[in-house]
Amino acid sequence: MIEQLFVTASLQNITVDETQKKAIKGYAGLLIHYNKAYALVSRKNTEREILKQFFDILALHIFLPEFGELIDTGAGAGFVGIIMAILRPHSLCYLVERSKKKALVLTLMSTRLGLGNVTILAKDLFEFKKESDILVSKASTVSDKIAPNLPQFLKMGGKYVVFSQDKRDAPFRNFPLWNPFRDRMTYISVMERLI
Repeated sequence: MIEQLFVTASLQNITVDETQKKAIKGYAGLLIHYNKAYALVSRKNTEREILKQFFDILALHIFLPEFGELIDTGAGAGFVGIIMAILRPHSLCYLVERSKKKALVLTLMSTRLGLGNVTILAKDLFEFKKESDILVSKASTVSDKIAPNLPQFLKMGGKYVVFSQDKRDAPFRNFPLWNPFRDRMTYISVMERLI
């Protein structure tokens, strides 16, 4: 299944080295294993959902500039934080997930993958006071509440990234994302902290 991801990514000029491929395969295996008990990913078509989510993050990886710290808000299954930690081993990734059960699973997975650049926080995002370079909301329901509070989460010039089904209004800039594992175009919408 995951080989299909890497072949498709390479056709889009997204390269992943062998060490990263091994870690991403390991993460997919852990997701499938833990999904039975914790419903981390859609059970209807788990493998297809993993391919969709993983491709989104591979695309995000080539889209983002270098960064020191990233916050994955509403981390859920950890798609953003764990894959970015694999692809950017010199960057720190904070996975903020208020569900204690999911946070425990994220901790187990990041430990089994040997990711020393990941910190799991079992708390609400608004309890977390940390300025980072990048804040990503993949499926968080609080994305509209975050924008007015960017100084709490982002350094000056930092970027707030939202995956969207539709274009977002200004001050977001919208970048089309064609994911071959999805049925429609989606967007990477970005707002920069300017003040």
